[in-house]
Amino acid sequence: MKKIIIYFILTAVICGCENVSKENAQSAINKDIPLLKQEFYINPLMDTLLKCKFGSEIYIQANSFCYEDSSSLIPEAEILLEIFEYVRLTDMVLNKLSTLSDNKIIETGGMLNITGNSNNKSIKLRENKSIKIYFPSKPNGFFSFYSEGGKNHESVNWTIEKNQSHPVAQVRQDTSLFEGDTLNWNKNNAKLNVLSFNKLGWINCDRFLNFDNTTDIFVKVEGNYIDSSTFCSVILKSYNSIIPGKIISDNSMRFFPLPINEAVTLFLISYKDGNYYMGIKDVIVKEKETYSVNLELVTKEQLKYKIEEFDKGRPL
Repeated sequence: MKKIIIYFILTAVICGCENVSKENAQSAINKDIPLLKQEFYINPLMDTLLKCKFGSEIYIQANSFCYEDSSSLIPEAEILLEIFEYVRLTDMVLNKLSTLSDNKIIETGGMLNITGNSNNKSIKLRENKSIKIYFPSKPNGFFSFYSEGGKNHESVNWTIEKNQSHPVAQVRQDTSLFEGDTLNWNKNNAKLNVLSFNKLGWINCDRFLNFDNTTDIFVKVEGNYIDSSTFCSVILKSYNSIIPGKIISDNSMRFFPLPINEAVTLFLISYKDGNYYMGIKDVIVKEKETYSVNLELVTKEQLKYKIEEFDKGRPL
């Protein structure tokens, strides 16, 4: 009987250790390369322009919010908006986000996750109200996309907003004109990528790419370095698109859908026994092809440097 008890205890300990190791990659990245949570306290009775750290700007008209049950806000109550800004490709990769809409490839001009509360109660936008967001990416026929995905980023599936007009704002003498509103935007006679959103939560500036021919590819990694927590994505070189990988064995991954004959970057980061391993490789997508990637041991500082250099070469 004692042997049976000891067996189950050891089994539980081993399983617990395995679960910890599976969480190590994400928890290590969250600790070493955290994404900044930006907090803004605003007066809901005033027009407000929020300027986020990485270039996104959000215009909110007065009286735009209510509580989740559609009741009016308590008078004189402040609103707290919490914003995560994803305007660098590696921010998306390291948070396991992708650019897929029902398995169709889209290109992003930036993502945000916006939540809010007032008097410790969740809020939403009133019916027929919207916020307008300037994305610092190049304007090129983008539309508003949403996702109902929760805290698990891997569950985010982007859905286009139907019947929504999104003209690119024209700036004249530091005043932005769009959708009948006039707003001081301070952008020096540039065209602005401004979209309207009528919901908070996961929002995305996107467009469909409509590739004619796609395939799946396979990636093999030397050594026992990958597990379910490994960061594995394919990034299209000519578009700001990220396709996530699926682990199918101890050293193999599958990526789908990928456009045939397109140049892509295989981007892998793993974490094992307290060490980071990274592999970046440029390839041309061939139908049902298998590619090999070596994961090299890197220090935390080297990993940060490689990520920064990648972002410099691939701005949105």
